[in-house]
Amino acid sequence: MRLSVFVLCMAVHFLLSGSEYQVINYNVEDGLSQSSVQALNMDVFGYLWISTGDGLTCFDGRTFSRYYVRGTDGNASLSNSIRHLISDSTGNLWVGSDFGLLYFDRSKQLLVPAFQGISDLSGKPCLPLFLEEDSLSVLVPPAGIITINLSDKKIHRQTLRQDIKGLEINPIRKNEKWLIVSLLDVLKLEHTYEKGIVQTHYRITDLMGESHRAFLPLTPNRTLFATSGALHMLYASGKTERMDVSSLSFLPENTRIHALANDNSGNIWLLTSNYGIYILDHDFNLQNQIVGLSAQDGSQVPVEAITTGFTDKQGNIWFGTDGHGLALLPARKPLFTKVNRLPDGNGGSLVPFVRSFLETGRDTLWIGTYNAGIFGWNKKQGVIFHLNNGLQYGGFTFGDVYCMLDAGRLGMLTGTANGLWILKNGKLKPVDLSITQNSINKVANIVNESDSSYLLRINNRIFRLIFDENGNPEVINTSFPAGISYELLTRLNGEVLIF
Repeated sequence: MRLSVFVLCMAVHFLLSGSEYQVINYNVEDGLSQSSVQALNMDVFGYLWISTGDGLTCFDGRTFSRYYVRGTDGNASLSNSIRHLISDSTGNLWVGSDFGLLYFDRSKQLLVPAFQGISDLSGKPCLPLFLEEDSLSVLVPPAGIITINLSDKKIHRQTLRQDIKGLEINPIRKNEKWLIVSLLDVLKLEHTYEKGIVQTHYRITDLMGESHRAFLPLTPNRTLFATSGALHMLYASGKTERMDVSSLSFLPENTRIHALANDNSGNIWLLTSNYGIYILDHDFNLQNQIVGLSAQDGSQVPVEAITTGFTDKQGNIWFGTDGHGLALLPARKPLFTKVNRLPDGNGGSLVPFVRSFLETGRDTLWIGTYNAGIFGWNKKQGVIFHLNNGLQYGGFTFGDVYCMLDAGRLGMLTGTANGLWILKNGKLKPVDLSITQNSINKVANIVNESDSSYLLRINNRIFRLIFDENGNPEVINTSFPAGISYELLTRLNGEVLIF
């Protein structure tokens, strides 16, 4: 059984309630190589990879398989202390260990040292950072970042803006990593389409005596950073803002923050070492408190033992712990809601011909239709937003919605039979498509390349949409031949597919 199951439905996220939650606890007795889990990664096939101080473990949903580092002579004599891992589009793994960079070859089922000809990647701690189509970037303290071209094995070196003294690395988005570089400094590394790896330095005061914990993205411009006694908001501009535990009225004054997590509903999970788990919305309002995690045999999984965690596509929350193995908090089964009619905006109702869906945070579903424009649907409130078929912008009629894509702070990209639109703050604006040299532009597919770059299929041709630093859009040509009719543009397992 694989852990990743694709379900096409109108999904409603689970709601959390109660004071003690039942988790499924996996430990050494179940096949886990060691009870202390340091990192988790789920590959494109839905297999969960678990790094411990004793090699690499793969979990397929039923059984555990163990893998140990083997040298070029085939002997399992190297260190098996694994710190960090990332997977590529074919299911192979790049693994950071205390004694160099490792590579797991799925076809050969072997975990072996990688790039032994590069001295900086052998015999010392390495952490893989960014994996692109033809390159791999690795953090090697104190040398900095080494980027290897996977085709010709050429390397590029980049120094860090600050010396690494107390390293903690947290991957929080596909192309973004955060590093603790000293007692007062935080360094963000971001891989951008235009500039490669960009460094942003944050100077945070009043950190003396506090241990550093974790990062959690809230929006593209705001990231939450937790220390043992406070929360810090880090802004894209480099500005920081501190929130002491005492400023949150529902937290006791002596609360010690241990880690951060989130769920598919966008809630913030605040894990403490002495008062359980607090579940907050993005405005830091208390939604629920979990005072304990009980395993299937009645034993307790201490919250303070949790070292890492993430939410998978099905809403299951996986926790790695120190000394208590792997804990799974299952999501409830999705609920199905049948909707026969939607309001037409004129006091009546209609039967929608649905073309596309887009799910965004806080239980909101966007519905693109053939005959009625866009609906915003909330599971608690019903229809919360509607742009109907007769809405006019710049002489064009808006309707017949083919595709939608959430672009975060840039707005919701909407492809229709009559052009490309950006829905932001309740307002809809058209994007200039004069580059196509057509009066009617059917935008059928949109996929993201990065936070500021998107591929579009317009009239069966491929174009690129880019945004400047002020959020202004521009559609440009691509290198794809114009004489070919492209029938589908999509993303599968992290790869862009064009047919």
